[in-house]
Amino acid sequence: MAVFGPNQVGEVIVGNAVAAETTVATFITSASDKEIKVLSKNGGAPAVGVPFNILQKTSGDSAKNLNYEFTDVVKPGQVNSVTLAAYSPAVAKVVTVSGFTVGPRANTTYEVLIRITEDGGSLSTENFRVIQGFYVTGDDVTGITNNIIMDGIIANINKAQEKEGTNNFTLARVGTTITVTEVLKASDPAKDIADPLQFDVQAYIKGNTPNPATGNTTSYSDLSVAVTTAQSAGVGTGKGIANYEWFTKGYKYEVYRDTGYPANFNTPYYAQDQSKTYNVISINHYSENVVVGVERQPKSITIAVEFTVGDVATNAATNDVLADLRTVLGAGAVPADLAVA
Repeated sequence: MAVFGPNQVGEVIVGNAVAAETTVATFITSASDKEIKVLSKNGGAPAVGVPFNILQKTSGDSAKNLNYEFTDVVKPGQVNSVTLAAYSPAVAKVVTVSGFTVGPRANTTYEVLIRITEDGGSLSTENFRVIQGFYVTGDDVTGITNNIIMDGIIANINKAQEKEGTNNFTLARVGTTITVTEVLKASDPAKDIADPLQFDVQAYIKGNTPNPATGNTTSYSDLSVAVTTAQSAGVGTGKGIANYEWFTKGYKYEVYRDTGYPANFNTPYYAQDQSKTYNVISINHYSENVVVGVERQPKSITIAVEFTVGDVATNAATNDVLADLRTVLGAGAVPADLAVA
């Protein structure tokens, strides 16, 4: 299976520490589960300019040689770039509807609409659906307050979400505003990667009775909409690494996964605990083919190194990987270390 983008081969290594072992043989026999190591293709320690693999120890059956993973061979002269992305959390988008300060206005309809684009994974802004919330007032607004109107709109939208079985948003009345907050969800990499929702919010107040002279209804500009927290998918999130690992394993193991059950092969996964967080090292490289007309095959390796949020000392494992890469590729080709204190 190809990877997103131009790279034809993508691999993921997931680890929580760098092994002390300096040969492939001792790594396989003595390293601990989830330890990783950069080692030379010849089986020895990393060395300047020597082709290398990245290995990951696993808890698989050693009798069947299933207790380690390894990447394609990387030739130093064929490395295009090494990049580092420190962990950052996913952030839910928050939109605030303000202006419930005038009125309540009589004989009007208050509308708050959540417009979800790229619906159903279409990746097109032309594919959208709208979750609608309304509150309609009559000629007599005695006993009606703006709080009642806001609560009615929120209840209306929540009922719509309940009917469609999504619950993608939480709504709250905060003072004279309504906040619409995206719900961040865990993914099922095989079925739903739970990407951040692409949405906007619209709000209107419109008169219910047309003007006899013009036939138009009155629109009021009381309400305004603003994004108060910008959305971010984050870097190195457990969900993101789990999704990407599942995707790339379709190339390395069984492309069709469980479709041949019970005669299918089991695919091992190491990042399916979405509570984990990671720093991410990416190596973009290529191999040269001998086939006429095919000169280079772009490839990528993603190394996800566990990081504990709030404890910068746990960046040390990431720095150890970077140190091994510097040994092979040179200091100028590898990003600087992360802070550990």
